[in-house]
Amino acid sequence: MPATVLFGCGTGLELYLSMLDSSGISHIECIVDNNPKVSEICGIPVKNASYLAQLTDKKIIITSRHYIDIFNQIVANGVAKEDIEVFNALINW
Repeated sequence: MPATVLFGCGTGLELYLSMLDSSGISHIECIVDNNPKVSEICGIPVKNASYLAQLTDKKIIITSRHYIDIFNQIVANGVAKEDIEVFNALINW
């Protein structure tokens, strides 16, 4: 089973986490951010974007309103497009 990684620590993340129950949160490996200011959120570790290179089997859910830039960034760093999703609530935000 791939590791679930959330990318982005802003209000999109808060909305995403508010929609999960505790079992959903327990399946999240970590939260990644380009400028992490905290070490954990809701008990989930927060890592720098370079952490993605350490994961071989991953599903990344972008939880930032900057989803286009983040998508391009992580694809440029070798993540396959099919391993990336955008939290749908952000698309019309």
